[in-house]
Amino acid sequence: MSNIEAGRKTAIHAAFWAAGLGLLALVVAAPRLNLSAQSGMRSAADIERKTHPSASARTAETIIRDWPERARGAARAMIEKYGKPNRGSADALVWYNNGPWQKTVVYRRAWPQSAATREDDFLEQTIAYQVPNDKINALKRFDPRLSVNKIRAELSCRSESESANFLALNLADEIVVNKRSVESARDFCLKTRRLARSGKTSPYLEGFLFEMFNDRSSGPEYPGPL
Repeated sequence: MSNIEAGRKTAIHAAFWAAGLGLLALVVAAPRLNLSAQSGMRSAADIERKTHPSASARTAETIIRDWPERARGAARAMIEKYGKPNRGSADALVWYNNGPWQKTVVYRRAWPQSAATREDDFLEQTIAYQVPNDKINALKRFDPRLSVNKIRAELSCRSESESANFLALNLADEIVVNKRSVESARDFCLKTRRLARSGKTSPYLEGFLFEMFNDRSSGPEYPGPL
Protein backbone atom coordinates (compact mmCIF):
# COMPACT_ATOMS: atom_id res chain seq x y z
CA MET A 1 0.00 0.00 0.00
CA SER A 2 1.42 3.40 -0.98
CA ASN A 3 1.85 6.23 1.45
CA ILE A 4 -0.90 8.17 -0.40
CA GLU A 5 -3.48 5.35 -0.02
CA ALA A 6 -2.57 4.91 3.66
CA GLY A 7 -3.09 8.63 4.24
CA ARG A 8 -6.50 8.51 2.54
CA LYS A 9 -7.64 5.59 4.75
CA THR A 10 -6.44 7.39 7.86
CA ALA A 11 -8.41 10.51 6.88
CA ILE A 12 -11.55 8.47 6.17
CA HIS A 13 -11.31 6.74 9.57
CA ALA A 14 -10.88 10.11 11.30
CA ALA A 15 -13.94 11.51 9.53
CA PHE A 16 -16.09 8.54 10.55
CA TRP A 17 -14.82 8.85 14.13
CA ALA A 18 -15.68 12.57 14.30
CA ALA A 19 -19.12 11.93 12.84
CA GLY A 20 -19.72 9.25 15.45
CA LEU A 21 -18.81 11.60 18.26
CA GLY A 22 -21.12 14.25 16.84
CA LEU A 23 -24.03 11.81 16.68
CA LEU A 24 -23.35 10.70 20.25
CA ALA A 25 -23.38 14.31 21.43
CA LEU A 26 -26.74 14.88 19.78
CA VAL A 27 -28.18 11.73 21.38
CA VAL A 28 -26.97 12.81 24.83
CA ALA A 29 -28.16 16.40 24.42
CA ALA A 30 -31.55 15.53 22.97
CA PRO A 31 -33.22 14.59 26.28
CA ARG A 32 -32.01 17.81 27.86
CA LEU A 33 -33.24 19.90 24.95
CA ASN A 34 -36.58 18.14 25.07
CA LEU A 35 -36.84 18.67 28.84
CA SER A 36 -36.22 22.39 28.40
CA ALA A 37 -38.93 22.70 25.77
CA GLN A 38 -41.46 20.67 27.77
CA SER A 39 -40.86 22.56 31.02
CA GLY A 40 -41.29 25.96 29.40
CA MET A 41 -37.90 27.19 30.60
CA ARG A 42 -36.96 30.64 29.28
CA SER A 43 -33.61 32.10 28.41
CA ALA A 44 -31.91 34.51 30.79
CA ALA A 45 -32.48 37.35 28.33
CA ASP A 46 -36.19 36.51 28.12
CA ILE A 47 -36.55 36.39 31.91
CA GLU A 48 -34.84 39.75 32.27
CA ARG A 49 -37.04 41.26 29.59
CA LYS A 50 -40.19 39.99 31.35
CA THR A 51 -39.25 41.01 34.89
CA HIS A 52 -37.55 44.35 34.20
CA PRO A 53 -39.83 46.41 31.95
CA SER A 54 -38.41 49.66 30.65
CA ALA A 55 -39.14 52.86 32.58
CA SER A 56 -41.07 54.31 29.66
CA ALA A 57 -43.49 51.35 29.75
CA ARG A 58 -44.28 51.73 33.46
CA THR A 59 -46.22 54.97 33.24
CA ALA A 60 -49.12 55.62 35.56
CA GLU A 61 -51.58 55.24 32.69
CA THR A 62 -50.08 51.84 31.85
CA ILE A 63 -50.48 50.72 35.46
CA ILE A 64 -54.14 51.74 35.76
CA ARG A 65 -55.18 50.57 32.29
CA ASP A 66 -56.77 47.36 33.60
CA TRP A 67 -58.08 48.76 36.90
CA PRO A 68 -61.82 48.88 37.68
CA GLU A 69 -63.47 51.92 36.15
CA ARG A 70 -64.03 53.83 39.39
CA ALA A 71 -60.51 53.18 40.66
CA ARG A 72 -59.15 54.31 37.30
CA GLY A 73 -61.28 57.46 37.54
CA ALA A 74 -59.95 58.25 41.04
CA ALA A 75 -56.37 57.74 39.83
CA ARG A 76 -56.85 60.01 36.82
CA ALA A 77 -58.39 62.71 39.02
CA MET A 78 -55.29 62.70 41.22
CA ILE A 79 -52.94 62.63 38.22
CA GLU A 80 -54.73 65.60 36.68
CA LYS A 81 -54.54 67.59 39.91
CA TYR A 82 -51.14 66.56 41.31
CA GLY A 83 -49.21 65.22 38.35
CA LYS A 84 -47.26 61.99 38.05
CA PRO A 85 -47.25 59.83 41.21
CA ASN A 86 -43.99 59.31 43.07
CA ARG A 87 -44.37 55.54 43.25
CA GLY A 88 -46.58 52.83 41.92
CA SER A 89 -47.29 49.13 41.64
CA ALA A 90 -49.95 46.98 40.04
CA ASP A 91 -52.20 47.66 43.05
CA ALA A 92 -51.62 51.31 43.96
CA LEU A 93 -50.32 54.73 42.95
CA VAL A 94 -48.71 56.92 45.62
CA TRP A 95 -48.02 60.66 45.91
CA TYR A 96 -45.96 62.27 48.71
CA ASN A 97 -46.38 65.84 49.95
CA ASN A 98 -48.96 66.64 47.27
CA GLY A 99 -50.92 69.80 47.97
CA PRO A 100 -52.03 69.79 51.62
CA TRP A 101 -51.49 66.04 51.96
CA GLN A 102 -48.58 64.21 53.47
CA LYS A 103 -49.46 61.14 51.40
CA THR A 104 -52.11 60.15 48.85
CA VAL A 105 -52.73 56.56 47.74
CA VAL A 106 -55.16 55.40 45.07
CA TYR A 107 -55.80 51.67 45.37
CA ARG A 108 -56.82 49.31 42.60
CA ARG A 109 -59.30 47.59 44.91
CA ALA A 110 -61.74 49.17 47.34
CA TRP A 111 -62.18 47.97 50.88
CA PRO A 112 -64.39 44.88 51.18
CA GLN A 113 -68.02 45.83 51.47
CA SER A 114 -69.47 45.91 54.95
CA ALA A 115 -71.83 48.05 56.98
CA ALA A 116 -69.05 50.58 57.50
CA THR A 117 -67.38 50.66 54.07
CA ARG A 118 -68.41 51.06 50.47
CA GLU A 119 -67.22 49.51 47.25
CA ASP A 120 -65.83 52.81 45.96
CA ASP A 121 -63.41 53.69 48.79
CA PHE A 122 -60.32 53.73 46.54
CA LEU A 123 -58.67 56.95 47.75
CA GLU A 124 -56.68 57.17 50.99
CA GLN A 125 -55.13 60.48 52.07
CA THR A 126 -52.97 61.24 55.09
CA ILE A 127 -52.03 64.30 57.12
CA ALA A 128 -49.66 64.84 60.03
CA TYR A 129 -51.96 64.93 63.03
CA GLN A 130 -51.46 63.72 66.59
CA VAL A 131 -54.77 62.31 67.83
CA PRO A 132 -55.04 62.26 71.64
CA ASN A 133 -55.47 58.76 73.05
CA ASP A 134 -58.83 59.58 74.56
CA LYS A 135 -60.21 60.65 71.15
CA ILE A 136 -59.26 57.61 69.06
CA ASN A 137 -62.41 55.64 69.87
CA ALA A 138 -64.58 58.70 69.23
CA LEU A 139 -63.09 59.09 65.74
CA LYS A 140 -63.70 55.41 65.00
CA ARG A 141 -67.31 55.76 66.09
CA PHE A 142 -67.72 58.78 63.87
CA ASP A 143 -66.24 57.12 60.74
CA PRO A 144 -64.55 53.68 60.76
CA ARG A 145 -62.69 54.65 57.60
CA LEU A 146 -60.52 57.02 59.64
CA SER A 147 -57.13 55.54 60.52
CA VAL A 148 -54.88 56.76 63.35
CA ASN A 149 -51.13 56.07 63.34
CA LYS A 150 -49.80 57.08 66.75
CA ILE A 151 -46.19 56.18 65.97
CA ARG A 152 -45.97 58.41 62.89
CA ALA A 153 -48.45 60.98 64.26
CA GLU A 154 -50.70 60.59 61.22
CA LEU A 155 -54.42 60.66 60.54
CA SER A 156 -55.81 59.15 57.33
CA CYS A 157 -59.16 58.76 55.67
CA ARG A 158 -60.10 56.40 52.87
CA SER A 159 -63.17 57.26 50.79
CA GLU A 160 -64.36 57.76 47.22
CA SER A 161 -63.05 61.30 46.68
CA GLU A 162 -60.76 64.01 47.95
CA SER A 163 -63.70 66.21 48.95
CA ALA A 164 -65.10 63.37 51.09
CA ASN A 165 -61.70 63.02 52.79
CA PHE A 166 -61.60 66.79 53.48
CA LEU A 167 -65.06 66.56 55.04
CA ALA A 168 -64.24 63.57 57.27
CA LEU A 169 -60.94 65.01 58.49
CA ASN A 170 -62.39 68.47 59.17
CA LEU A 171 -65.08 66.89 61.32
CA ALA A 172 -62.50 64.63 62.99
CA ASP A 173 -60.60 67.74 64.07
CA GLU A 174 -63.79 69.29 65.45
CA ILE A 175 -64.37 66.14 67.50
CA VAL A 176 -60.79 66.25 68.81
CA VAL A 177 -61.07 69.90 69.90
CA ASN A 178 -64.53 69.30 71.39
CA LYS A 179 -66.32 71.53 68.91
CA ARG A 180 -68.68 68.70 67.95
CA SER A 181 -69.85 65.44 69.47
CA VAL A 182 -69.65 62.22 67.49
CA GLU A 183 -73.39 62.34 66.84
CA SER A 184 -73.30 65.96 65.71
CA ALA A 185 -70.36 65.30 63.39
CA ARG A 186 -72.07 62.26 61.89
CA ASP A 187 -75.31 64.17 61.27
CA PHE A 188 -73.45 67.10 59.71
CA CYS A 189 -71.44 64.74 57.51
CA LEU A 190 -74.55 63.00 56.15
CA LYS A 191 -76.29 66.33 55.53
CA THR A 192 -73.28 67.82 53.75
CA ARG A 193 -72.82 64.78 51.56
CA ARG A 194 -76.49 64.84 50.65
CA LEU A 195 -76.32 68.52 49.69
CA ALA A 196 -73.16 67.89 47.68
CA ARG A 197 -74.96 65.26 45.61
CA SER A 198 -77.57 67.89 44.76
CA GLY A 199 -74.87 70.26 43.51
CA LYS A 200 -74.31 72.41 46.59
CA THR A 201 -70.87 72.92 48.07
CA SER A 202 -69.36 73.60 51.50
CA PRO A 203 -66.01 74.84 52.83
CA TYR A 204 -65.76 71.47 54.61
CA LEU A 205 -65.46 69.80 51.19
CA GLU A 206 -62.91 72.18 49.68
CA GLY A 207 -59.95 72.17 52.05
CA PHE A 208 -58.85 72.07 55.66
CA LEU A 209 -60.48 74.39 58.18
CA PHE A 210 -57.73 73.92 60.76
CA GLU A 211 -54.01 74.68 60.76
CA MET A 212 -51.86 72.04 59.09
CA PHE A 213 -48.48 70.81 60.33
CA ASN A 214 -47.51 68.30 57.66
CA ASP A 215 -43.99 66.92 57.99
CA ARG A 216 -42.49 67.56 54.55
CA SER A 217 -39.33 65.63 55.48
CA SER A 218 -41.13 62.30 55.72
CA GLY A 219 -39.67 59.79 53.30
CA PRO A 220 -41.37 57.43 50.85
CA GLU A 221 -42.41 54.17 52.40
CA TYR A 222 -44.43 52.47 49.63
CA PRO A 223 -42.49 49.94 47.49
CA GLY A 224 -42.47 49.84 43.70
CA PRO A 225 -41.10 53.03 42.05
CA LEU A 226 -42.48 53.94 38.66
